[in-house]
Amino acid sequence: PHVTFNAEDFFYRTSNVFDQSSIFSGGGVNGSSQTSATTIIAPFAQQLTNLAHAFFSYQFARDGMIGGGGSDQVVDFPAPSSSTGLANSNTGLANSNETGAWAFYNRRISRMQYMGFSYQWTRTAAKATSQQQATSQRRDTQTNSLLPFYSFYFTKTASVSISGGAQHVSVTSPDSPDLPASNLWSPEADLSVGYQGKRGNLAASYSHTITSGEGLLGAFNTNFANLAGGWNLSRTWIANLSLSYASTSNATPQLFTFAGGNTVSGQASITHSFRESLIVRAGYERLHQDYSNTAIISAIPDSSQVYGTITYQFSKPLGK
Repeated sequence: PHVTFNAEDFFYRTSNVFDQSSIFSGGGVNGSSQTSATTIIAPFAQQLTNLAHAFFSYQFARDGMIGGGGSDQVVDFPAPSSSTGLANSNTGLANSNETGAWAFYNRRISRMQYMGFSYQWTRTAAKATSQQQATSQRRDTQTNSLLPFYSFYFTKTASVSISGGAQHVSVTSPDSPDLPASNLWSPEADLSVGYQGKRGNLAASYSHTITSGEGLLGAFNTNFANLAGGWNLSRTWIANLSLSYASTSNATPQLFTFAGGNTVSGQASITHSFRESLIVRAGYERLHQDYSNTAIISAIPDSSQVYGTITYQFSKPLGK
């Protein structure tokens, strides 16, 4: 009863990310110290992604918990012609393989307050190829971060979480031995607030961190902000709205890789439940990106979709 273990694997291959709903909405804004940042999206590029991760947690005392896990993610763009950068440039979308591990300690210090710390290590190998020059660039990025965090519940339905610490980042260029390795320290911070009422919910988050991989070559300062809310119009009708903003800038200018850019996205949807197992949703998503030196993005900076989904859920106990 005090130990939880979870293992999952997600795989998809697509030539159009619009076959998935809610791809532009952010996550991790429910009052926790964790946020997620999707910085660059290639809506019409062929893409293969596989993410495998496992984690566990152990509640060793009434007010204490520890846990950790590991992950491996592959992001690949199979058609180089659809993902390379501008002519005479190697700054196209990069294939990457990211491996990571993390651990945390959490303790309740009062009825409404929690504090602890988390440690995370990641290693990202990213490689971009230019058809124009028939050359490639590779960047290996290792990141270590230690983040103390604090959470406070104003009430049972409203909370705020703050975390702040430091990241150590090391970037090397295996394909270009003449380029020096880059080592730097950078602050990392996360702030999130959440409210859950009887009729609706509201959450907001901000994150400043260094990211790598997922189409980008090298290490980048990333700022990510997200606002999301939902309203129960009735027992079976729910409306949702979310807005996200992400900006990136090169964290290692001496290793020219990518100039950076920004992403703005928004989504609105309405959901109707005929019963617990049958759910119908309709929505609209809008995306604007400014990455001037990546051809597949700059050619189509604005994208949008209207979508509808029908979900039927069923389950059967496996037994004891």
